Amino acid sequence: MRTALALPLALLCAACATSQAPASSYGLGRGLISYDRLKEEGDKCAALGGTLKPKEEGGSPNMLSNYYCDIQKRK
Repeated sequence: MRTALALPLALLCAACATSQAPASSYGLGRGLISYDRLKEEGDKCAALGGTLKPKEEGGSPNMLSNYYCDIQKRK
């Protein structure tokens, strides 16, 4: 009986482990930037293993949309 339950449980655990997508770079969205918001977004980005960077296209440094979290792919 234990063996019959072990196989479905093992398959379920394997599915959970592979369903998480790897982190990738993302933009910060819209709105005006503030020191607190930039700090908060920077902390979130660092927790994912990334670095908060300004976009190289130019634009206003006062807009959230001109920043992104750069997360390098793990090797």
